[in-house]
Amino acid sequence: MKIFHKLKMNTVQILWLFSCFVLLFAGIFVINKPDSVLYNISWELGLCMLISGLVNIFIYIKNKHRLHGARWLLADGMITVLISIFPIIHDAVLPQVIPVFFGIWELTLGVMKFIESVELYDEKISGWYLFTILGIFEMISGVISLIEPIDHAIGHNHVIAIIFFVQSLGFIFKISMYDRMCDKDDIYCDK
Repeated sequence: MKIFHKLKMNTVQILWLFSCFVLLFAGIFVINKPDSVLYNISWELGLCMLISGLVNIFIYIKNKHRLHGARWLLADGMITVLISIFPIIHDAVLPQVIPVFFGIWELTLGVMKFIESVELYDEKISGWYLFTILGIFEMISGVISLIEPIDHAIGHNHVIAIIFFVQSLGFIFKISMYDRMCDKDDIYCDK
């Protein structure tokens, strides 16, 4: 824990870093798997989603009055947790369905991040454009996963890996934006 203190990372940032690593691991894990075994590993991918969603919900519960855009964090967490149930309980999902499933998740979160960036802009939070960029990346990668020729050209596993890499990038943006998202007037804000 001393290393995080030296880096001046607080509990929220450490939890987001953990989520970042979980999703990064999922991307690396899936990129090395052939498309034919994707249905066997869908529950592991769902578990990684579940963890990142639960982290966002936990952070919302602990910081809902301290963070600008906290409701978007709750929505992100709830959508991710609810959608993660599908790959966890359906252990035999067709490989063709998996990229569509994760693509819809990515597309939904991309739209949410874009709207969140508008809210951060309206609240004059510097760095709001990071969420705009992230939302656009998420929407593009989500759409790409829904386009069959592209999906087949680069492989289902690569499409899913891209989605998880973009999601992990989102946590890096959140970590870097934490100080700006934190309410400056709140003396209890975890800084």
